[in-house]
Amino acid sequence: MDSINKCIEFLKEQSIYFNRLSTDKDFLFEQVNNIEPSHLDCLIDSYKEKVEQAPLNILRLSVLHAIKSGIKINENFVQEVKNSIKSKDLKFFEKFLDSTVIQYISTYHPRGGDPFKIWKDPFRIFYVYFYNGEVRINTKKYLEDIGNFLLQEFHLNEEYTTKIVDFDGCQNQGQTRIWVSLYPKRLKNYNNAIQLFCELENGNITAGMYKGSKVTGNIQIDEKTSRAEYKDFNEVVNGLRSKFETVIKLNNTITDEDTENEVEKNYWMLSAGENGKMLEDFKKNSIIAISWDTSSLGNLENYKSKDEIFKKILNTYPDRNPKNDSLALWQFANKMQPDDIVFIKSGQSKIIGRAIIKSQYIYDESRKEYKHIRKVLWTNFDDITYESRLARKTLTKITKYKEDVEKLEELYNIETENGVKEIGTKYGKEDFLEEVFMEENTYDSLCQVIENKKNIILQGAPGVGKTYIAKRLAYSIIGERNKSRVKIVQFHQSYGYEDFIMGYRPSGEKGEFKLVEGAFYKFCKIAEEDSDNKYFFIIDEINRGKMSKIFGELLMLIENDKRGQSLQLLYRNEEFSVPSNVYIIGMMNTADRSLAMIDYALRRRFAFFDFNPAFDTEKFRIYVDDKNNNEKLKKLINVVIKLNEVITEDSSLGLGFQIGHSHFCTDEDTINDDWLYSVVEYEIIPLLKEYWFDEPDKCKKWSDDLRNALND
Repeated sequence: MDSINKCIEFLKEQSIYFNRLSTDKDFLFEQVNNIEPSHLDCLIDSYKEKVEQAPLNILRLSVLHAIKSGIKINENFVQEVKNSIKSKDLKFFEKFLDSTVIQYISTYHPRGGDPFKIWKDPFRIFYVYFYNGEVRINTKKYLEDIGNFLLQEFHLNEEYTTKIVDFDGCQNQGQTRIWVSLYPKRLKNYNNAIQLFCELENGNITAGMYKGSKVTGNIQIDEKTSRAEYKDFNEVVNGLRSKFETVIKLNNTITDEDTENEVEKNYWMLSAGENGKMLEDFKKNSIIAISWDTSSLGNLENYKSKDEIFKKILNTYPDRNPKNDSLALWQFANKMQPDDIVFIKSGQSKIIGRAIIKSQYIYDESRKEYKHIRKVLWTNFDDITYESRLARKTLTKITKYKEDVEKLEELYNIETENGVKEIGTKYGKEDFLEEVFMEENTYDSLCQVIENKKNIILQGAPGVGKTYIAKRLAYSIIGERNKSRVKIVQFHQSYGYEDFIMGYRPSGEKGEFKLVEGAFYKFCKIAEEDSDNKYFFIIDEINRGKMSKIFGELLMLIENDKRGQSLQLLYRNEEFSVPSNVYIIGMMNTADRSLAMIDYALRRRFAFFDFNPAFDTEKFRIYVDDKNNNEKLKKLINVVIKLNEVITEDSSLGLGFQIGHSHFCTDEDTINDDWLYSVVEYEIIPLLKEYWFDEPDKCKKWSDDLRNALND
């Protein structure tokens, strides 16, 4: 209890401080203007990493540089900075910003409207100057300690878990009230439950029980009597003790029908025309669009079904099969929803943008082409080379392809508005085994290998879920969905030491070059400062890169028994070591004929773990039985199992070329014939054509068997 009381005292002091920052603008700007020089330099270095394409972080970095230049910061100056960023008034910044930051200001793409619309309160802008480093780490830790103490005190460890909200707030926009709550694991989300909570604000402690915002049943709680203010934590425990049995009883009455089911956020992939020709139009008008502008088709809202669109196109163009076109048009007009994510593709191997859908379908007859539109909020315009089985049609719903979606999101390094990566809920062994088709003993063996070796490569055919498994494996060992402690990169032929460790890059200043730190170097430095926690560096397509060149002198340092030993780096007079709390997980596609085997020097530093299709696991059989169309699905899977036997026995292929189970995985409860047809025609048969390009009869035989499984 003494240690918890110390936590409480620390949190009280911080809550008083942040409350004053929030309510007293004079005090806030006094603190901003008097940031200690060494801390100021650390903040500047931090925001240099977050500044690109983020107006809020450009504002924060600009103010930091202004402080360093001796400029007095006040509300008027902050407004001047905002206005100058929006108008791209570069002369305003020349007196206190370097050319690199000015270049960001000149090139950033506004996403429509005022980028500072929700950032008017100076506290929300500047609280992050003071909430970082040890203060932030300790605040989160102490809230977790309080929650864990309460779980243990009330013997709720097995059935309940905790939710904490710190000074970042739920939306990472800053707040003065911090809290921890207890709720049942089975209800998945704290908003679905009656919670026991303890909160601190401005030095005051309040505790009691609270009805989650998504509990829609008849449960009623009197907010006035369900909470009380307490002098110290001993009183908090006694106060909650009188309520926790009531909370348990109420939560036991909550069923799935008593909570609001969240609408699933879907992911889509859309072509921007031939070679991405429409992207500039999309960006300029903050839209996405699909073609088929023939006047005979018109407004898609006039059609009641996909079949009506199909018949209309067929009547107009009797010589073509409009199956895919009618599906794409129907989905664009009716299935896409606001807040869905859409990736924009160019061809079949390049992703050129990411956006969030913000409107329903609109038919804009004034446009010369691509008249079917939706308003969007653009988040990224970076080009990403990404060879995907998904990029075959004009529009594809890719939500079910979790491995691909997660890979794309990681490659785009998606972050919250203020640049702080999201920290998720607790995640352990049970959560992993619930989501992955793996037996418990296999999971235990895998974790043991990782702990012993520290470096592992997950290898297997496409579709066995390597990327899907890798991230969840890391989270389960960490104990939570914590993106700040998991980093993923993708190797390719042009990826080098300069990207991985460090190297010289053009600085944009008169043709000069600047020494830039690479992804693995920066990750190791972060992990080094947090030695009590495990960090996972995940490398997708590890065998696509020239690994000896990429790892360089780190070939020795990544070995388990060499962790902590140091060598001088190639480009900098610095002794560098790989921390013992960094684990490396690589993924290798065993069905890629174009890649050579990993060289022995690197191979002996990694353990290798084979992943095979999970069709014969009990969990996959349960998954199939839960689907509505399971008889047809079972017939199709039985054909695939026999097909895998033939692939395995084929001397030119083998185990590494089998068809993976993830082709048949979806979160949708309802599996229809169209979905199964799409899996066969656009995923499996194209693979067979690649495998047996020189044996067309064998390819045709198995293609027919797959199709016949759906026609029985």
